[in-house]
Amino acid sequence: MAMGDFQSSKITNAEKIARVRLIRTNKIGPATFQRLLQTHGSAVSAIDFLETNQPELAVYSYEKAISEFDALHQMDGDFLFLGDATYPERLVAIADAPPVLAIKGKLELASARII
Repeated sequence: MAMGDFQSSKITNAEKIARVRLIRTNKIGPATFQRLLQTHGSAVSAIDFLETNQPELAVYSYEKAISEFDALHQMDGDFLFLGDATYPERLVAIADAPPVLAIKGKLELASARII
């Protein structure tokens, strides 16, 4: 499955939190992140699997992920998620695109024409 094939129109808040937790977990990079989503169908299910079957990974905590969301929102920032409509198209096209981006500023500039 190519990175662009993971496009979806809506990612729930629970899934967003789980995606931040998953990508922030040690030893989980973009390729492993995508394999876990393909295997388990969602980050929520992948987190459940890892916490049950691989506790030595020490999955990034829910509390820390919520703190990241809060801190980013206090700075007028937000997260973008691979597979969501707001994720920059240019990044979707690359191999191992970052599954989660923290942004601050004008999102529309990400799709602006580059000279």
